[in-house]
Amino acid sequence: MSVEHDQNKFRDLLLCVARRLEDDPKGGALKLNKVLFYAEFGHMRAYGHPISGVEFQRVRQGPAPRPLVPVRRELEEAGRARLEHTSYVGWRQDRLIAIDPPDESDVFSPDEIKSIDQAVDLLRNMNGSEASELSHREMG
Repeated sequence: MSVEHDQNKFRDLLLCVARRLEDDPKGGALKLNKVLFYAEFGHMRAYGHPISGVEFQRVRQGPAPRPLVPVRRELEEAGRARLEHTSYVGWRQDRLIAIDPPDESDVFSPDEIKSIDQAVDLLRNMNGSEASELSHREMG
């Protein structure tokens, strides 16, 4: 199955998820990656197509969007997001803060918003390591 990647939609998805994790003390970069993974793949399972079609890569801590770092940098340079370095239980945490998130109803369908919210809810009480461990149990 060939899936087309929508880079603009991925940018907006990244900002959307960052906004949802803003008040989550466990919502650092690793957890952000996992929410993106579960949103994309959960939507694929439920509706037959992903949200943005972003390609994921296998990394030590589980699947991560391949273009995440360059897209994050683009968002920072455009003033739409900033990377904040904080501490969570003694560990450094990199948090993406959405400064200029999209109007979700203009970008995402109701089903896509539902998939994003379901991914956030699934990982709500987990830290990044727990979310990573869960993602390792997913079928490839």
